[in-house]
Amino acid sequence: MALARPDETNILSALYTDAADRPTDESAQPWQLFLNRLCRLTRAQAAVFLFESRALPIFWHHGAQTETILAQLALAPNLVTLRQMRFDRVYADHPATAILQPHFTAARSLRVPTPDGSAWLILLRSGEDFRAVDGVALSSLAPHLPLALGIWNRLAKERAQASLTTNMAARLGLAWLAFDTHGQVIGQSPAAQDVLAATPHIRLDPQHRLRLGDALAERAVLAAVDAATTSTTIVDLSRAPLVQLVVTAPPTEETAPIWRDVAAVGMLRGPRPQAAPTAALVANTFGLNLGEARLALQLCHGASLAEAATALGLTIETARNYSKKIYAATGLHGQPDLIRLLLNSAIWLAP
Repeated sequence: MALARPDETNILSALYTDAADRPTDESAQPWQLFLNRLCRLTRAQAAVFLFESRALPIFWHHGAQTETILAQLALAPNLVTLRQMRFDRVYADHPATAILQPHFTAARSLRVPTPDGSAWLILLRSGEDFRAVDGVALSSLAPHLPLALGIWNRLAKERAQASLTTNMAARLGLAWLAFDTHGQVIGQSPAAQDVLAATPHIRLDPQHRLRLGDALAERAVLAAVDAATTSTTIVDLSRAPLVQLVVTAPPTEETAPIWRDVAAVGMLRGPRPQAAPTAALVANTFGLNLGEARLALQLCHGASLAEAATALGLTIETARNYSKKIYAATGLHGQPDLIRLLLNSAIWLAP
């Protein structure tokens, strides 16, 4: 017996849609469209999708029962029992699912192989047992589940890597804008809004053009976009604070189709929107005490010794004594060297 074509299409469409799409609500569980449709088709009251990656279980669920009850399936002793299932075979009332009684009285379970381990899809209900066609529905998913999980896992890793890269760039005040041939901004990195917001007189107008409060600078941006295919141009968008835009041609590697409407890419370097490194981090990194670290940060931001002393409530003698200890601990010889050391260090990448 096979699934009717509309039912099969409906379930597989949901499976691959959930594999590729991340829920818009960050608190929502993945796979809800797929599990919801599968429950409706098989009249299950709950469904559990359990994914074992490098022996670390992840599970998603759909249905009326609480997460605490269904989480029992992911406990180590029950995983051992679940691993006794043969691949691609549908089980009725397997010992691993018996622990959920009396919450559920009937179950259908399927185990499939994945590159890092196994995955299980389990349907649960109380009262009337599942029909034969429900087992067929589960069995028909066996070749598709590893493919869908592979897509989900790969995209989850890529999103995590992209998020880390974006956060690191934001901490350094780095961002990018994509321009079309008319100089309109048609794409931007998440950090771009923060960089632009940190400079009051830079904004995007309703036509998505950069407005800088300086006609010459605005024309310079348009000229740089026009020349992007033959040259790279640096445009000052702001002097105080300093915000610069490096305008160049879009990437030409294999991902070029995603840039087909982009005439130029502008790489922004602006003020760091996040807070400065903490004195504790500076102290631990360079072997200073907290008072010395606070002074080092003031000097790094360009304050004179007298200005730093006033800002920190120190006497000039104490500040001078701290500075001598800073230079002795770091092997430096003056404020320019200290600024260079701190600005080039990794302390700015700390969250």
